Amino acid sequence: MIVKTVSYTDRAAPEKLTESLRKTGFAVLNNHPISKSLINETYKQWENFFNLETKNQYLYDKDTQDGFFPFGTENAKGNKIIVISQLAFSSLTTNQKEILSSESKILNIPIPIIQKCGGGSVRCMIAELI
Repeated sequence: MIVKTVSYTDRAAPEKLTESLRKTGFAVLNNHPISKSLINETYKQWENFFNLETKNQYLYDKDTQDGFFPFGTENAKGNKIIVISQLAFSSLTTNQKEILSSESKILNIPIPIIQKCGGGSVRCMIAELI
């Protein structure tokens, strides 16, 4: 699979991004106007939120298509798949990998430039187009 890198400044960026998401489910967007400090602040806020018990008031609602899925409840059209970066995967112990792979297929994806330059995770880059 080849994940497309799309420049935000490219006039054809909307079409290229859409095409990449439709074909692979992934895309890398560079040259965007979002500052690294804003991205980092967003991650801090997410971490704070997901460490609170009140997060459970915002579980996924099928009617509104809003909310979040707790760990272990998502699936890819009926298939249990854990999507994780190669860096995160390499940090797991052998025992952790065995436990995870006994429940689901593990798909580890290299995203070194995203992790080095902008932060982010594989899960943040996944989009399901309906």
